[in-house]
Amino acid sequence: MREMPLHPLHRSIRRFWNPVESRYWTYERPSVIEAICGQCEAPYLFNPDPVPTHQYDPEVGGYTVLKGEICGPIAGRGACGKCGKVATSLTWPEAAYIKIKVAEGILWSWNTEQLVVIRAHVAGDKAVLRKMLMNDWRLSRTIGRIPTFAILKRNRFKILSSIDRYLRKRTA
Repeated sequence: MREMPLHPLHRSIRRFWNPVESRYWTYERPSVIEAICGQCEAPYLFNPDPVPTHQYDPEVGGYTVLKGEICGPIAGRGACGKCGKVATSLTWPEAAYIKIKVAEGILWSWNTEQLVVIRAHVAGDKAVLRKMLMNDWRLSRTIGRIPTFAILKRNRFKILSSIDRYLRKRTA
């Protein structure tokens, strides 16, 4: 009878390896976007129409990655709870509710869920960030696209205090 080997078959780090294909090419929008109403400046939730990220290529027999647009018009549906305006499209990032302006540019977030992860990344808390991103590739793609000016030491205090202000408004 054959005995079990002393060492497991997979001893390398690759046994836990879950590759992120097309991490920097696939642009997926979240299912809920927090935006600002164009009439009354109140925040509201906007549900964008789903956009395909892959297209079947019959010649090759596989799928090709479609590059999506982040900025510009986004089709979908949302309604303001304050004035009752129904929106069928919005222009991003001008309509973003979560915007933080620093000298180098504007840092924005699609929604509060991503804002918490962005805060952990800007603060440099790698242990918390790793727990938040555990097998959630959509959030990993978002974090991979944060501009460099957002994590610079000179901008860190302003960005973190603005994020904390947004989060306090959300819980209040």
